Amino acid sequence: MSLIVEHINKSFGQFQAIIDLSMEVKEGALFGFLGANGAGKTTTMRMILDIFRPDSGRITWNGNEVREVARRWAGRHGETAGGGEQRYSGSFDAVNK
Repeated sequence: MSLIVEHINKSFGQFQAIIDLSMEVKEGALFGFLGANGAGKTTTMRMILDIFRPDSGRITWNGNEVREVARRWAGRHGETAGGGEQRYSGSFDAVNK
């Protein structure tokens, strides 16, 4: 199993938040994001979690597009650019978008 991010791009209006990002995280690997404020760490995680959709490129988990992966999850997301802490919890099974 692995997470594969291939050539993703994401813009908000004229601002390009993510430009041609590619990476692979293999099963069992510990992985983290380091970067300055505004570097795109949170935006990337939101695309991996299918909260945001990339403008182009592809994100797969175990060979399946992340938007097609049924998931059960609960988690906590740290402070965001809007300030404050966000908490997510829920269950998604075969959600059609």
